[in-house]
Amino acid sequence: MNINERIRYLIDSLAKGKQRPFARSINIPISTLRDIIGPRQSEPSFGTIKKIIDSYPEVNLNWLMNGTGNPLLKAGDENLVREEQNKYEIDLKNTEISERVFLIIQKLSLNPNSFAAGLGYTRSQTIYDIINGKSAPSYDFFRRFMLSPYSKQINIDWLLTGRGETETKNLTM
Repeated sequence: MNINERIRYLIDSLAKGKQRPFARSINIPISTLRDIIGPRQSEPSFGTIKKIIDSYPEVNLNWLMNGTGNPLLKAGDENLVREEQNKYEIDLKNTEISERVFLIIQKLSLNPNSFAAGLGYTRSQTIYDIINGKSAPSYDFFRRFMLSPYSKQINIDWLLTGRGETETKNLTM
């Protein structure tokens, strides 16, 4: 199941299969949602993924990003996620995720070029644009990250949201 199909699953599960109410609930245009789940199968943007997680804290981020685990967190897990969100008042601005990507590069003793190569990019411009705040990471960036060796060292939830541990010693912000 790819991310487009997982988003379709969420629409079926959380909005009784109704696309327009789901799009409204995450505050995106219906046309954007249809581009993602329709024949076009566009990759969702970082902003769309963030809006899904913000609007539906019961959605398992690991499942949404790579299909691992259950689609929805258990009731107790959902409460923990809400508590964390309230406690830290998470705000996912481009600059914050840019800082986390830059921090990963520094702490792993890499440079943007080697980090980009490790993610399978032939050019490093995407990484430079992210760390300079010119663009937000795309789903493709996160997919590449999840498939890379870096995902064994860095917690994807921390990278995406800033929540939790990084799973790398001494990697703090």
